[in-house]
Amino acid sequence: MKFEGKKLFKVFLVLTGFALFFSCQSYRNMEDIYQADADIVRIQHFDYYAQLLAEYYEKAGKYPFQYEKEYPVYVFILTSFQEKDFRDTNPYRHYTVNDKYFFEELSDVLGKDIYEKYDPQKVSSDGRPNMYIYMVYEDNFYFAIHLYNDNPFTKNIAGYYNKMELSNEDDIESRLFTYETLKDDPQYLKLLNRIANKQGFFDELDEQYKNDSKNN
Repeated sequence: MKFEGKKLFKVFLVLTGFALFFSCQSYRNMEDIYQADADIVRIQHFDYYAQLLAEYYEKAGKYPFQYEKEYPVYVFILTSFQEKDFRDTNPYRHYTVNDKYFFEELSDVLGKDIYEKYDPQKVSSDGRPNMYIYMVYEDNFYFAIHLYNDNPFTKNIAGYYNKMELSNEDDIESRLFTYETLKDDPQYLKLLNRIANKQGFFDELDEQYKNDSKNN
């Protein structure tokens, strides 16, 4: 009986191991599917902000908050829900401007309402930030999103963490691109013109949070 008990216990361990393995695989497959859709939406948002920043520069001759501070100015674009878990870990001296004032600045200069767009990932996962980041310092600005999958315009940071970054100067080696370079690039247009499998779900998220900073 003692021998049989050991055999049964070993069988139990093996079966438990298989169950955990397939459970993990199932989770990763679902995550892959969701994030493939989310990346499509993130790139749509990237293009939306790129157009706004290009329009702002055309009207103002500078970028939001440019030349206003002696240190880099950061805007972390987060919903009120995402902000709850956010911690600014940048060790270098910088100024942080609340995204509310970023949207107000765009609206004031462009003379129109600005609908806010946020990363559809409510909680950060796989070590990847769930925010969009605008930064301006001296003559240059940067706008970054963080993708689950790579593409020809991303810089890989870690597993499931690929940064796609807009700037006012091209630096192909550093994976920095101007909107002038991107907007007519066939590979970029192919990425931009995809439709998410659950586009309606993401459209509802956009609608829910389009005035988030104004309501908080």
